[in-house]
Amino acid sequence: MHDDQARTGGRHAPGDRGRQVTVPGDLPGDEGAVAELLAAGHEAGTVRPGLDPEIILLALCGIWQLDPDSQEQADALIDLLVTGLSAATTGSASP
Repeated sequence: MHDDQARTGGRHAPGDRGRQVTVPGDLPGDEGAVAELLAAGHEAGTVRPGLDPEIILLALCGIWQLDPDSQEQADALIDLLVTGLSAATTGSASP
């Protein structure tokens, strides 16, 4: 197994066009690291409370899966994600 397969469990995500990807839970501590960043942002008053680190990771993985020529879509999705993280945003953190 190659190094990249060891890191990602050798899995392909749907629509990945053959690329090895890391999905939430593949790397030790990835969800914990996002949880720490969210907590620090909440403490600083810049990130709203109640956000699920796994959902954030899934959103980031989805953005990463975009076609490299889809910069406009990536920018729009990143803007949507960042706006949704903002402490100034109201609404539910879950569906």
